[in-house]
Amino acid sequence: MLDKCIEEKKYQQAIGMAIECRRLDKIAKAIKESGNVDATLSYCSNISHNFVSRREYRSEVLDLLVKEYEKPKSSPNYLSMCQWLMFLDKPERVASILEKLLRSKNNNDALLAFQIAFDLVENEHQAFLLNVRDQLCSPQLQQPSEPALIPAESDTAQIGDATAAEDVAVSEENQPSMPIASSADPNEAIYAAVFLRARSAKKRQGLA
Repeated sequence: MLDKCIEEKKYQQAIGMAIECRRLDKIAKAIKESGNVDATLSYCSNISHNFVSRREYRSEVLDLLVKEYEKPKSSPNYLSMCQWLMFLDKPERVASILEKLLRSKNNNDALLAFQIAFDLVENEHQAFLLNVRDQLCSPQLQQPSEPALIPAESDTAQIGDATAAEDVAVSEENQPSMPIASSADPNEAIYAAVFLRARSAKKRQGLA
């Protein structure tokens, strides 16, 4: 019956039946053959949240959805992925996605990282958020071995972006443990600024 639904391209019906019968293999098959992976994964996620009462089985379904997005030819919906990973309690995976987006050369990816962060905060899962923050890797900033030279005018825009992290560091008090140096990569400087803000927030919470 499941195979017949898939053959007749009744993918939503097939997914509903497969979830009810606990046939993860058929869920994966319906997703693969649907032709619209993003919409099918979204439908599958909604079904699992609304009709699967057992947390263990729901976790299995969501884990399958994450794996489908992680396939090489897929175009991941990182917003959905991070929501699923939060339910699966995998902060290290969320941190990895945020790092990837913040270090991307595409400015839209950085905006997406902030949107993901805002959405996660709205869920008010404080322990998970703290774990995500703690999993973030330190920025890869370069320590200059020689005094910095005055840049040419054509380089000022890039240097201005690269020193954004320094401005953040100067504005924070009691931050001696991690000196900030300029980075050749402006994307890394942006990541450094975000990282330092998260770390300074952690210190303020500790003093509260």
